[in-house]
Amino acid sequence: MWKSKFEANTHRCVQIDGTSDCETIVVKFAHFFQKVCTPYSADRNAEFRSQLINIRSAYDVPLANNDKPFSVESLSYLLSKMKNGKAPGLDDLSCEHLKYSHPIIVKVLCKLFNIFILNGIRGPTEFGKKG
Repeated sequence: MWKSKFEANTHRCVQIDGTSDCETIVVKFAHFFQKVCTPYSADRNAEFRSQLINIRSAYDVPLANNDKPFSVESLSYLLSKMKNGKAPGLDDLSCEHLKYSHPIIVKVLCKLFNIFILNGIRGPTEFGKKG
């Protein structure tokens, strides 16, 4: 009991969907993100792309602002403190998905959150929900 509470366990086994095999976990992540990131149709994808281009061309708020409330370091720290083994959100992403993903994910989320704050948006109403 003492060891489990107070001594560091450097040989912790990461388990995702009941497996701890790294290659299997990588394949599961790849299949999951391939499924969620695939457009429903080419026409709808083209429509969203067109909307994005129109919005970006009208965007005039500079992204390079020194008063960013979120930093990659603070977001990484907060993420590292989240407890594993909790139920995933509406988007089927658990804390482990973010903790063990590529570090670029934290950078992208940080930029996204700062854009929300800079523009006075709490976040899209559908943010984090399944499509």
